[in-house]
Amino acid sequence: MYFHKSVSLLLIFCCFYSCKQKQIDTKEVKESAEIQAQGIHFQLLDSIAASSSILKDDRDHFFEHISPLDMCLQMRKAWDPKVPRNQILKEYQSQLQAEVSDFTAREKRDILQLLDSLNFLLQPVKKEWLVDKINLIKLKATSYGPGVFYTREEGIYIPTDMLVQDDLTELSSVMLHEIFHIMSRYNEDFRQDCYALIGFEKVEGDLELPQILKDRLLLNPDGIDMGYSIQLSEENKQEEVKAVPIIYSNNENFLEGRSAFFGYIQFDLFRLDQSSGGNVVVIQEPLGPEVPDAFYPSFFSQIKDNTQYIIHPDEIMADNFMFAIFGKESLEQFTFSERGNQLINDFQKILFVEI
Repeated sequence: MYFHKSVSLLLIFCCFYSCKQKQIDTKEVKESAEIQAQGIHFQLLDSIAASSSILKDDRDHFFEHISPLDMCLQMRKAWDPKVPRNQILKEYQSQLQAEVSDFTAREKRDILQLLDSLNFLLQPVKKEWLVDKINLIKLKATSYGPGVFYTREEGIYIPTDMLVQDDLTELSSVMLHEIFHIMSRYNEDFRQDCYALIGFEKVEGDLELPQILKDRLLLNPDGIDMGYSIQLSEENKQEEVKAVPIIYSNNENFLEGRSAFFGYIQFDLFRLDQSSGGNVVVIQEPLGPEVPDAFYPSFFSQIKDNTQYIIHPDEIMADNFMFAIFGKESLEQFTFSERGNQLINDFQKILFVEI
């Protein structure tokens, strides 16, 4: 998930501590839903195709993993544990299908200009990292709320409120962020190389979560796999812990008067106990992180300080992907720290054919 600037990225940060342009004929746009530019093949789905696409996820299995509470929060209703999950899922999927809509002729025209620009920016990226095609779907954005983009399979879901502006070029950064998620989803080697730059490695086997955490788990559609750990150390001490980042609801149920989905998000690092051969996520009773504060400087040192959007390694690297693309010629336009600049330089060595 990605917030456009109209939804502050500082929300997540605060949750953590609360704890060339191209003109085309309008008629031509109406007659074609496909945009073929040099580079990625983009297709704008109509509402019929989109209503099917939004329910399909054979890659990450989003609908198998999402919790009942997560679905209920998106539907702005109380979760009744007595109601079967399949019943909640059916209602939730109906809401999702009702969210999609058709792009207008003006939106198609404006998006074409944006996509031409994106493909130009992506030219230096190694072809083995890029995906061949991406679907674009227009959303009424009732589930996650206005200004929120996300991906599923090879589709980018664009909130309607972000399409009303006269110039869509300012969305280039958001679209690059979302394109990274799709690149990461379909290329495991690429993903692991990127994550390694910020200290994350794949956990072998499934995470074992306490039931109370399972019940309140919130699923990031851009980072469904939470099985990536980071090794943390305490300054001036030899003690180390492995931790996994997890987002979950800060309340056990929907609250009247708190309708915004992102008002429920709590992000924390949880210790990973592998002493018995499994991957047990350890919580502090009744529900909270069990990683002492003294280990957090190690976390921030490894992920660097280029972004505050730190809820998942894919989100951290998606923002750094934007910076790497825009900063290919020079990083002087940014005000990154020395370690932040080094991260971008290292990332560019992975990304580009030559730099």
